[in-house]
Amino acid sequence: MEEVVTEEELREVLKKKHPTAYIGYAPTGTLHIGH
Repeated sequence: MEEVVTEEELREVLKKKHPTAYIGYAPTGTLHIGH
């Protein structure tokens, strides 16, 4: 697993045969619908 920050990093990950993705949440304040 690796972190992707830039568009170029995303392109490299998408070249893999089976790319995977995740999204993480951290309770760092009042929860709200912001995504």
